[in-house]
Amino acid sequence: MLNTDNINQCEEQLKYASILNKLAILSFILLGIGFFLYVFNIIPSQITPSDIQYFWSKGRDDFITKTGLESGWSWILKLNQGDAIVFLGPYFLAMATLISYLFSLVPAFICKKDIPYLLITILQIVVLIFAMTGFFSINN
Repeated sequence: MLNTDNINQCEEQLKYASILNKLAILSFILLGIGFFLYVFNIIPSQITPSDIQYFWSKGRDDFITKTGLESGWSWILKLNQGDAIVFLGPYFLAMATLISYLFSLVPAFICKKDIPYLLITILQIVVLIFAMTGFFSINN
């Protein structure tokens, strides 16, 4: 077993971990609520839970054509539908690192005037934003 008595964690690490933990818990709660709302058809869906099995074997293009759904971030405009609200949990889980950086590391490095770590953190945030938006994606 790892002895953690002599490990000193800096304040930034503890704040980052605390924010990340809270966001992970929120993500799983949202995932559970979204799943519940979708499966029990409490909120109307474009694809009902009983119909989803017919689309499992379809390719992306065939799926989009037959369901009328759009790809990418279009789901965010349809949060009034049960099949879109399911995406909130994974969305917050994916955003957890970015939010934790913005609310723990960036302010801490600014206060400490730790410019190298601040620049590295900002660069990581920029890379995460580009990755999330699909800015450099190649469509076939």
